Amino acid sequence: MTDARSLLDEYATNGRLSPETVAQAKFGAISESSPALVISCAYALWVTQHLSGAKPAPASVGEVVADLLSADLPLSAEDAVTLTMVLLGEASFGMEAESDSVGGLEATTALLWSAVRRDGLREDEVDALLSDAEAACREVVDSAELMRPLVRDGAHGPWDATEPFDPQVRRLALGALRVPDINQVTLRPEQRGQDVEAVTFIFEKTALQLQLFHAAEGGTWDDVRGRLSSQVLTAGGQAEEKVGALGKELDCMLPVRDGSGRLARVRFLGCHGPGWLLRGVLRGDAAESDVHHAYVRHLFLETVVDLTSTPVAKSRGSAVPLRWPPR
Repeated sequence: MTDARSLLDEYATNGRLSPETVAQAKFGAISESSPALVISCAYALWVTQHLSGAKPAPASVGEVVADLLSADLPLSAEDAVTLTMVLLGEASFGMEAESDSVGGLEATTALLWSAVRRDGLREDEVDALLSDAEAACREVVDSAELMRPLVRDGAHGPWDATEPFDPQVRRLALGALRVPDINQVTLRPEQRGQDVEAVTFIFEKTALQLQLFHAAEGGTWDDVRGRLSSQVLTAGGQAEEKVGALGKELDCMLPVRDGSGRLARVRFLGCHGPGWLLRGVLRGDAAESDVHHAYVRHLFLETVVDLTSTPVAKSRGSAVPLRWPPR
């Protein structure tokens, strides 16, 4: 297993990280103290120390990052500042996706390595920084903070178009849905006849499908979740209701349709807004953890629903057709 120190050493030696290393480091997984999470935390700790220790007055993030920039750094000054703000918790995760370099493990490792060189840190000092970062990661992972419900709490979505969502998040327009655009994520339309009724986001070994429904007054995710649970049990599966960062969800084991009798984990996410209900279906590696992958959190929480240009609902619960290709 790749650890944080070997990530840093590989970048120092080669000026890049191999695809195998990136895969093993689990970038975006926040349910454990992964090497990628430790690298991110170590860089954030370094920046915080320099912000608080700047004399005669606290420096800005831009000033701290400016000292790290060099010709061999694989991202621009603007991207470096954006990524740093994200890691400090002062910007939306969506801003990480503005370019292939921003938000990537290699970019974060490059910034940390530049910080190590800038300060001339000894081997033992680098080890101490990474040790402090790992301890901080474990504290966050072991706390209940990552499970605190965020859905439509006033600061997070999914949003209705009439609400004050973050305009800096880059989104793709799919008609009634505006979904976050992340370069590392592939979109696939799900069609029924001529209509596109859902969109699936694919990254690594994970698939998240989002589907929008018309909801009459009183139609809630609580109602739908109960019906889904009954359907899963009738099909011979298992369903357990849980509460996490994406609100109330169903953690299910569903029979695989290959006659083997095997069960596969599927999570149903959802929430309702004014006149609509958004449902998510999560499959693959990211469905295995109660603490959702950063991409899953961002895709769900930063989606915007706009029913103003859609046809009048055929009936309560009918799917809202989407537009494809995205704009």
